[in-house]
Order: sequence, then structure tokens, then C-alpha cells
Amino acid sequence: MTARIYPARRAIERAVSDPEARPVRCFAVLLPVWRVEIRTMIKVGEPYEVFDQYLTRGIGDAHLTTIPELAEFFAVEESLVKRAVDFLETLDHVKRSGTTLSLTGLGHESARDGVRYRIQEDHRYLYFDGYTSMPFPRAYYTGDLFHDDDSFDGRDGTRFSVLGSTAPFDHSQIDDVLTRADRGDFNVPDGLHTPRALHTGQCWLPAYLVLDGGSIGLQAFTRATEGRDHHVEQVCAEVVDALRAEDKRQSPLADWQTWLTRSGFPDVRPQRLANGILRATLPSDAFGDDKRFRLYQLGSFEVRNTSFLQLWCAETTSRKAAVAERARSMAARSRSIDDREAERLAELLEVPPLTADEIGIA
Repeated sequence: MTARIYPARRAIERAVSDPEARPVRCFAVLLPVWRVEIRTMIKVGEPYEVFDQYLTRGIGDAHLTTIPELAEFFAVEESLVKRAVDFLETLDHVKRSGTTLSLTGLGHESARDGVRYRIQEDHRYLYFDGYTSMPFPRAYYTGDLFHDDDSFDGRDGTRFSVLGSTAPFDHSQIDDVLTRADRGDFNVPDGLHTPRALHTGQCWLPAYLVLDGGSIGLQAFTRATEGRDHHVEQVCAEVVDALRAEDKRQSPLADWQTWLTRSGFPDVRPQRLANGILRATLPSDAFGDDKRFRLYQLGSFEVRNTSFLQLWCAETTSRKAAVAERARSMAARSRSIDDREAERLAELLEVPPLTADEIGIA
């Protein structure tokens, strides 16, 4: 199982979209996760065959308790009734005591609801965080969120590091999640019972933890949610102090100055904005298809280790062009532009929202 996650710069863009945010560091981490394969029995419902439903109601409602009685009542051959009763018996809808027939509990449920229930074996994975063994919500059961081993690099080359150590798995959490009233929110359908854990293994969830210098404290971003991942923020609440200590040990200014010099801009000095972001203001001719930086990088962030630098241009025309290019790219991928995402891009680059004509789409 191989995970996918978007580039670090996108997480930082989302973090700065909160007007209260003062993001100072971005940590690319692998959160330890327990992946538990369980075998359970599940009750599933399906439409009745008409004659099966008639027989079930004949036994339960009309108290016709033998094959001859049923055959006479429905005016059919006894052999037809016997075959149908044999089938209902395999579904545990009917039981025999000698020649007397009666409905089982499952048979009564099916007759009551007008649905043919059957019990079948079910295999599924459940995911629990590696610190407290609390279950992950349903949003985490989409594809490509978890990674099989503790070595992972993002598409942009970001190296992810394992955060903390894993606590032993609390197996009582399996029964707890299967029986809680809101189990559907944790990807557990109704009707599961008799669980048995077949295998407990470990995997990892790639996440970006954006340390905030203000009241927010921490913002987490994963592919499970579009915006902030509040579930992961709760899981990681206790590591905020450790991340702050890491931030105090490092000063990124000198590193970014060296990076700018190597990029061909030795006279540009990074400036710290009121919200704590480091910004480097470059000339407009630094951005373009054949320039040092591509246009999509204008207004976005370069990331080195855990620090980040926003690339900027004072000319509004260039920033509008960057918004338009990114909006067109979004439209090409999804065949539409999300209004909220378009507004976020405009806010990020400090320009008014662009019209469709300005973006260059019909």
C-alpha cells in the first residue's frame, strides 16, 4: 500500500488562509497507525423471491407449520414447497422440529421488514492511531492515504519522518468501535457481530503539521480532508511543545539568504511579515516559462527542511497572471473551478477575484 499526498507548499497555502494564523514551521511527518484485519459476521438484506416471502408469512402469520399445510394453502406441489423450505433453512430463516416448521429470529426479522436477511462472513480493515488506539473516522477509508513502511517521500521530494513512538495496540477498541452508536461515522456498517481480529499490523499516515506562533498552536493537513484535519490535530496535540522546541533551535534566515544567492538573487533579503511568514520579493522577470521560477511559484512557498519562504512580486499584474495560470490549471484537472479555491488563490496573492474572462476560460 503506497500513500499519496499533495506538495508541502499546498499545506502551507491552506494554513495561511486563516486570518488568525501565524505559521512558522511545516513538519512533514508519518503518524503511526494500527491496521487491524478483522473477520466478522454481517447481516445483509436483499429483495425476497415472491414465493419465499409467501412461505415465510404463511409460517409466521398464518401458522401453517408443515409442508403439506403450506402446499395445500398455496395450491402447489409439496416438492416445490420442500425445495423452498430447504433454501430458507440454509439462510437460517426456518427451523424444523420433526415435521413442524417455525421461523427463526432472523426469519421473523425478514418477515417483519419485508427484506430477506442473510448472515455472511465479512473481512475488513479498521484503522486506529498508534498513540491512543482511537479509531479513525470514515474519511480515512479512501484510497492511498496510508503507507506500508516508515520511509516515504512526497511527490515534491519532501522527506517525511516518523513522529514519536508507537504504543501497544489496545484490542478492546475493536469491540468499542463496533458497538458505539455512531459506528457508521467510523466506517463500520450496522449488523456486524462476532468480531475476530485476524492480524494487527502497522502502517503510517503522511501528514503536514504546521506549527503556529499564535493562538492556533497547530494546523494539520492530510488527504483525508480538504482543509484542516481536526482529527489529526487532536491526535498530535501533545507534540506541540516538542515542535516549538525544535523551532527555537533553528533560525532559517541564513539558510534562505544562501538559497536566494544560489538562485541568482544575492541582493534580495527575506522579510518577516506581521503574520510571521518569511517573504522574498523578486523582480517580475524572475517568473515565467523560461525564467528562474515558474509563474505558479509566485505567491506560493519554497520549503527547506521545516522552514518555508514565500516568493513574491510587487507588481499586481504579475500576481494576477499567476492566479489566472493556476486557475486554468485547476479547470483543466477538474473541468471546473471551485469558487472557494479561486477566492483563496486571489487572497493568497493579494489581488481581487478574477473574472472568467481574466482567467481566460469560457
